[in-house]
Amino acid sequence: MVETFGKEKIIGGMAIFGAILSEPGNVRVTVIASETLVGELDGSLTSRVKDMQPFRRRLGL
Repeated sequence: MVETFGKEKIIGGMAIFGAILSEPGNVRVTVIASETLVGELDGSLTSRVKDMQPFRRRLGL
């Protein structure tokens, strides 16, 4: 992705969870195995990562 879009347009992320399709159009999360991680590819804490925090909190991430 970095080669295609450039490092300045990429933020990494990781989420580990399990889910089932309980009915058409309805997905139910069954397991949350770890916190959702979001950040720069080199691990640095930049303003664009910090700026995402209010949105992540509202979404419960």
